[in-house]
Amino acid sequence: MVYGKNDNPVFIKSNHELMNVAVSRAKDHFIVVGSKACLERNKDDEACHLLDTKLKTINP
Repeated sequence: MVYGKNDNPVFIKSNHELMNVAVSRAKDHFIVVGSKACLERNKDDEACHLLDTKLKTINP
């Protein structure tokens, strides 16, 4: 997934179950490339909020 600061994270927002499967099936790594601002701007979306929260615990 690659999202810029002003992008709409359609993949994350379109299907929360799909994001859950992507994260839970990752064996060793789950790599996210994009702008934290994009996730922060979309905090009202459950999946964006969850991903933003998890990333902050890993890389404050």
